[in-house]
Amino acid sequence: MTARAGAPAPPRLGPAIRLSGALALVWGVALGLLPAPLWAQTAPSAPRAAVLGEAVALELLASEAATFAFAVTETGKYRLTPGLRPPTPQVTATLQAANRATLWEGAWAPVELMLRPDTYTLTFTAADDAAFDFVLVRARGGFAAAPEALRAVAPGRYFEPRALGRASLFARLQVPPQTEAREWFLQLEPEPAAAPLALTLTGAGQAIRQAVQGRQASVGFWSSGGEYLLRLDGLDPDRAPALTYFGRAVEAITPLYLNTRTEAALARGQPRMRFRLDVSDAFVAHWTLTSAYPGDLDLTVRALAQPDGFAARSRSPFAREALSLLLVPDAYLVTVERAAGTGEAPFALALNVDPVRMHAPTTGQPAVAYLGADEPLNLHRFAVERR
Repeated sequence: MTARAGAPAPPRLGPAIRLSGALALVWGVALGLLPAPLWAQTAPSAPRAAVLGEAVALELLASEAATFAFAVTETGKYRLTPGLRPPTPQVTATLQAANRATLWEGAWAPVELMLRPDTYTLTFTAADDAAFDFVLVRARGGFAAAPEALRAVAPGRYFEPRALGRASLFARLQVPPQTEAREWFLQLEPEPAAAPLALTLTGAGQAIRQAVQGRQASVGFWSSGGEYLLRLDGLDPDRAPALTYFGRAVEAITPLYLNTRTEAALARGQPRMRFRLDVSDAFVAHWTLTSAYPGDLDLTVRALAQPDGFAARSRSPFAREALSLLLVPDAYLVTVERAAGTGEAPFALALNVDPVRMHAPTTGQPAVAYLGADEPLNLHRFAVERR
């Protein structure tokens, strides 16, 4: 690959100005004779911003391209890698420095690079329709044989595989404070092993335990901030897995209101759209998703405060979904997600509710309840104190 020192100077236009009228006439006739795709092309859009440690998902049609810009502030070893989706050989990636020198180009796959402080552009070009994602992380830090004296690392880190002669390894992770809970991911690339690894993540009121096996595995957790201790057990002392710690790029969240119909559209290549619903009373919520989109749209409702990320989903093979849920006072994340297809997907999301009374029984007193046509559901709230 050859670095480009700079673009050539543009040709002089002075003498041609006197012929502008004739040239305009000839050019206008020529445009009428050419097929539209050869001349009716829009200027390339400005690069989208990418941030260290935040995975970006995108979908491209054949011959489409997408360009991202990111800033590096410290010299070091970095890794461009897929996030939650596998690499796609039909996509070519090109990384350029601010002076347009090409640093790397090839089929989209993980690559490690030494980068200096600069602004870089990353361009993806699809030879065929493709859905994929990417994240930039820094290769710095690693596991330790004991949890003591570990420094917490922020999202956007990559631990290179480095054996420490132990069957158990530890790492301390930091989630920066967030205004609301977000999903974070730990991606492990263990060597093939007969027995699964045991992963334990504790901190900020959470305890996640999961068996990890295979060439690559991702573990997700929801958090609005805090410090976590990661422990891996069952390792081969002569081998250690690689770890990538990252989050998803923050997306705009549109508020939803009760007994309303919201119309919106997923742009071409946009994977999802998220809505927020704040609930102050208990009720049964009925969502109806309708669309003339020929692909497939799914509907998901998740309580933001649930650390395990439990979600209710409606996943028919079409772009029409219906979901009814009992909701209690909380904040909820409602997601319309593209499951198939890549084109523009207009949709309408209707939310209607049936009110439900919440009873507060008194300790030691019998509770009298009534079920009827006007009150088909009874809810009783009580608190249990630990003694």
